[in-house]
Parts: sequence; structure tokens; C-alpha cells
Amino acid sequence: MVVTTYVLPEISAYLYIPLCLLLMLVLGCGFLYRFFGNRLPFLDPEIQKSYINKYSFLTLVCGVGFIVGFVISLVVILSKQQRIKFIVASLKLAKLCFWDNCYVFGVSIVLSGITMAAYFANIQFIRFAMVQRKGH
Repeated sequence: MVVTTYVLPEISAYLYIPLCLLLMLVLGCGFLYRFFGNRLPFLDPEIQKSYINKYSFLTLVCGVGFIVGFVISLVVILSKQQRIKFIVASLKLAKLCFWDNCYVFGVSIVLSGITMAAYFANIQFIRFAMVQRKGH
């Protein structure tokens, strides 16, 4: 998503932001729907019993939090509607900066690989030491 945003900034401004807002609204409504004792038809009942309990204070807080976040985000976007064109321009600027600094992704992938190799080697050394210890 981050790479797509930098490569095609318009996608972020006109697709990702509205989709995130809709997801916040759907999640908030889902939590509130479950809070009032209704079963969500698209989720496994066991998951609903484990994580989204009916009449649970935490479920209510999550539902209200998502809806309040949606409303605040929507108000901010609608009040700054004339400035939406600047979002695309700033994302285009970020795109230019991204290509100059994209080596950061390569470096982080290489360092992650080195870290995973070190973890694997460490586990192998520990196993070898445990086998040697049991043998003596």
C-alpha cells in the first residue's frame, strides 16, 4: 500500500482514504451491532464469543471509537475539501523523494535476512549444545 501510494498518488487520495473511512464505519457498526446481542452473520460464532462479546464494555468502546473516528475524519476531510487537490500534489512530491530513497527498502530486506540467518544459526548452536550436553 505504501509503495502504491508513492507510485500512483491519486490512488491514495481517491481510493485508499475513502476505503479506510468506510472500513472504520463498518467496523464501528459491527461492534455496536454485536454489543446489543445480535449475531454477526458473516463471522464464526466461536470467534464472536471469544473476541466480540455481547454487552461487553470493551465491545462498546471499540464500536463507539471507530464511529467517532469515522465522523471526525469525515468532518476534517469535508471541511478541507478545497485543499484535497494539494494532497495529490504532496503525494507526487513524496513520490519523487521515494525514488531517491528507495534503497532503504533493499537495505531493510537484506538486514532482515541477516537477522533471520543469525536466529537460525543461534537455534542450531543451541540444539547442538543440548545434544552434546545430554551425550556426556
